[in-house]
Amino acid sequence: MSANIVIADSAVPTLKSGKSLLLLVSIVLAPAPAKAAGFDLILMHGAKQSAMGGAAIAYTDDTRALIFNPAGLGNVPKGALDVSLTNVWGGGRATPLFNQPDLNVPGDSVPLIFPFLGGTGRINDYLTVGAAVFPSGGSAVQFEYKVDPDDPTTTKDETEIFFLETGVGLAINVDSIGLRIGASYRMTFARLTRSREAFPDVSIRAQGGDFTGFRVGFQWTEPTKHLTVGFAYRHKIDVNVDGDGGELVGEALDSISATLTLPTRLGGGIRLDFGDFSFVGDFEWLFNSQNQAILLRPQPVPPLLEALGQDQVTNTLDWKDHYYVRVGIEYRFFDNRLPVRLGFAYNNRSTSRRYPTPGGSPPAPAYAVTFGTGYNHGPWQMNVAYAYAWSGTTITEEDLGADYQTRFLTECSNCGGPGPYEAYGNFLMWDFSYRWGE
Repeated sequence: MSANIVIADSAVPTLKSGKSLLLLVSIVLAPAPAKAAGFDLILMHGAKQSAMGGAAIAYTDDTRALIFNPAGLGNVPKGALDVSLTNVWGGGRATPLFNQPDLNVPGDSVPLIFPFLGGTGRINDYLTVGAAVFPSGGSAVQFEYKVDPDDPTTTKDETEIFFLETGVGLAINVDSIGLRIGASYRMTFARLTRSREAFPDVSIRAQGGDFTGFRVGFQWTEPTKHLTVGFAYRHKIDVNVDGDGGELVGEALDSISATLTLPTRLGGGIRLDFGDFSFVGDFEWLFNSQNQAILLRPQPVPPLLEALGQDQVTNTLDWKDHYYVRVGIEYRFFDNRLPVRLGFAYNNRSTSRRYPTPGGSPPAPAYAVTFGTGYNHGPWQMNVAYAYAWSGTTITEEDLGADYQTRFLTECSNCGGPGPYEAYGNFLMWDFSYRWGE
């Protein structure tokens, strides 16, 4: 998010006001979650799938099955090469400082580009394997403001969180009963970057990996091939990120560390096919209650933190579990060569009204409308899609609690104050696939 923010004199830190200094430093350090619901975006990959609301658990016939349901690898005839790009940009409104409740500002998010590259090959009638590299979550937030109203110089305050996944999967086909069973192994890389140019200068970069993730799923098509049902499960991972060096409260750091969590996802879906018409629908449960706080652990601990009896910067999230509902339709013209697709996606509130995060997901339901088309030329096809997502609410002092201005100092100094919280996003998607053995 980018905004011109003027901070009142009372918020400018001095060495004589340790609490104000800690407050601003904590705000600088705290990572902001991606717009939608936590670190998972409401839409991310595949113009063909995203144009129908992102519903793809029951049927996917390319390597993007490694995102939605690895059983879908079994729908590839002999082989496939898949490439896609998603460009996300948008904006919103928030109250960035909890001790400045009248400072409610609009802003623009930093544009993000999510690529996908993957390939799938059939070993025999029963076994298909695939591999892909793709971002699996992320956020980029930027505030630009004046610390001193009398100084024309502005300072940039930036946060970036990025998850990159390499997936390797296989699917087993039991064609006699229309069943495909799939599993994939996930290797996830995460990076956390924080920087602030003005006093107190902060420069932190931490990264790490996790090698314990996996997905499993199945798809079953009934004998007349009008109905396909699917199930998919993504296991939780905790990525420990570490960085050497950095600066905090004017103190040089030997290291900084944190843990970022991509939570468990569990979902089911259906697909109905009648001639040139298809309907898809997904229901997915996201266990975001596995994200309760992000703790930043500096070494050595700066003296100002020690003076307050703390050895880490705490940023309470207090997220709750939530669900996605995705539906879409497709109609194919000219002998299946020209599809037209429409979709809708909804997720209920996940983020906390008691601990709202400026620049992150508003503590409210989110909605998305989608549409797209493409061209299927036998072995190759290309698709494009556009989606618009939005969410918004108003946070009151009653939501935050009467003591929030003092309580947030140690519980959630990255939390915002009362006022409207809004977010909107534009998703422009393109994909290309080449398939052998059609």
